[in-house]
Amino acid sequence: MKNYWILMAVLLFPQFLSAQIKPNVVVMNDQTLGVEQLGSLEKAYGVKIPAGKYWCDSKSGLWGVQGGAAAGFMQPKHCIGKLSPQASNGNSGVFINGRQTGIQEAVWWASLLGSAPIPGQYALDAYGTFSGVNAYTGIPFAINVVQAAQSYGKGGGWSQGGSIHRSFATGIGSGSQGGCNYVIGSDFSYSGPGC
Repeated sequence: MKNYWILMAVLLFPQFLSAQIKPNVVVMNDQTLGVEQLGSLEKAYGVKIPAGKYWCDSKSGLWGVQGGAAAGFMQPKHCIGKLSPQASNGNSGVFINGRQTGIQEAVWWASLLGSAPIPGQYALDAYGTFSGVNAYTGIPFAINVVQAAQSYGKGGGWSQGGSIHRSFATGIGSGSQGGCNYVIGSDFSYSGPGC
């Protein structure tokens, strides 16, 4: 009789069965991650990755929710798929590694450089080096954003001893000691090759 009721429940309410066995669907750069890929990422970062659509920049490791601004860093080797220029639904004219940022994100990046956002093509590498060509002078520049965040203390954050920074605006912290640089948030962390 017990099996009869279980069978009836499954036949009458199949959505409950499918909801229970449906895997955590995570999409990165328009590619659905397989169970092994997802497990590998969760193990590497020690977090359960919520179901959702994300973008990830394989040159810098910068990532965010599809249609949104950057949310943090991960190791670039963990990015899957090709980053779309419209991954963030940006409208600023500021492109970082080919992804157009939104206005708020462009303002944040510009604040690290001590300027207003200037539309253009910029590059960000896995070491935190942000580079491009000055739109006014035509002179190339490169700045380490981890060091810039520590030096300027932007975003209403605090600095301690010049080696730690935490932004109250984003909840993201960064620091360095010796040859090790790191960035950390509430559910992610990234450490550079010198750690």
